[in-house]
Amino acid sequence: MYWKFIKIDYRVNESDSKLKMKFHRFILSVIFMISVIIYCEYLIYFITLSKCDWPQVDSHNSATNINYTNIMFITDIHLLPNTLRHIFDSPRFEWQMSRSFETATQLFDPKIIFILGDTFDTGEKANNYEFVTYIQRFRNLFLGMKTFEY
Repeated sequence: MYWKFIKIDYRVNESDSKLKMKFHRFILSVIFMISVIIYCEYLIYFITLSKCDWPQVDSHNSATNINYTNIMFITDIHLLPNTLRHIFDSPRFEWQMSRSFETATQLFDPKIIFILGDTFDTGEKANNYEFVTYIQRFRNLFLGMKTFEY
């Protein structure tokens, strides 16, 4: 009888292992990028604003019981007109304003919000159409999250 032994190589081909390593690196980089985007677009506002708090009022020094109201002030918004808006910068800037406003109202729940200062750049020079566009952008940025009286 004649026996023939066959040598079988069970090792993974080097090109397959390189392909798997590239795939794993790609998956890790996608997960990292998604994590960075979530952090920069959502979590950073909560982390930054969590350091803030309403002032503590010493109720022992007051002779009468006074009810306090939480008030938020927003100043100098400077919404750019459509003619001066950059196609990439302005939507990003408005997104940041909207996110920070929404996060602050969620965390601190102010009862009254005052918006002061220069709300619109070139608002006094705008025609009726541009001014209505300003107002619509303002309402979308700041008043679209909750129902406010104005």
